[in-house]
Amino acid sequence: MNFSLTLIDNPQLESLEGLQNISEIATGVLLQQNDALVNLNGLQNIQHLSGNGLLIGSNQGLISLEGLNNLVESQSIEITSNSQLSSISALASLTTIQSRLEVSGNNLLANLNGLDNVSSSNFDVKITNNYELSSISSLSNISQINSLTIYGNEELSSLTGLEGLTTITGNLYVGSGIYSTIDALQNVTTIGDLEISGLDFLTNLDGLVNVSSIDSDIEIRSCDALVDFCGLTNVITSGNFNGTYDVGSNAYNPTQQDIIEGNCSQ
Repeated sequence: MNFSLTLIDNPQLESLEGLQNISEIATGVLLQQNDALVNLNGLQNIQHLSGNGLLIGSNQGLISLEGLNNLVESQSIEITSNSQLSSISALASLTTIQSRLEVSGNNLLANLNGLDNVSSSNFDVKITNNYELSSISSLSNISQINSLTIYGNEELSSLTGLEGLTTITGNLYVGSGIYSTIDALQNVTTIGDLEISGLDFLTNLDGLVNVSSIDSDIEIRSCDALVDFCGLTNVITSGNFNGTYDVGSNAYNPTQQDIIEGNCSQ
C-alpha cells in the first residue's frame, strides 16, 4: 500500500499540528504505532481521502479522532488496535465510504457515534473484538453493503442499528457474542453467504424471516440455545438457495427437509 501521508513508529510524536494547510490527500493516510499521539488535530482541513483511504492502527495513546471533523469521504476507514481510543465521534461529517469500514480491537470504544451520517453502499463492514462496544446503532443509515462481519464484541447484546439493511451481496458472518436475538436483520432480503456461530444465547433465527435469497452457503454452528430455525423457512422453500447447508452443534439441528416439512423448531 502507498500512502501520501505515512507516520509509523514515532514514539515522541505528540501532535500533527503543522499539517493544517493540507486539504486533500491523493493516496491515503497511514498512522501507526505513534503512541504519544492523543488526537489528530492538524488534519482538520482534510475533506476527501482517495487511494487507500484512512488507516489508524496501534496508536496506544490515541483517545479520539478529533481533527478529522471535516472529513466527508474516504476510500476506506480502518481503525484498529488503538487501546485507549474511546470515541470516533469526530467522524460525524463522514457520509461516504467507498470500499471498506473496519473497527476492530479498540478496547475502550463503547459505541460507533460518528458514523451516523454514512449512507453510501457497496462496501465491506467489519466490527470485531471491541470489548467495550455496546451499541452499533450509528450504522442505521446503511441499507446495502458487500459484506458484514461482526464478532468478538463482548458487551454487544443486540444488532440494533441494522434495521435499515436490506441487501448483503457477499458474506454475513455473526459470531461470538451475547445476542439473544438477531431481529435487527428483519429487513434483509438478500444474502450472499450466511454464517452464524458461537452465539450462546441465541434461541431463534426470526431476524432472517424476510430473506428470500442466499446465493451461496448456510453455516450455523455452536449456538448452544438455538432451537428455532423457522426464520429460514422462506429462503429454504423459495428455491433461491442451492448452496451447502451446514448446521451442527446447536441445541437443535434440523435438516433442510425438516424445515421444508415444517419441523423447523424444537
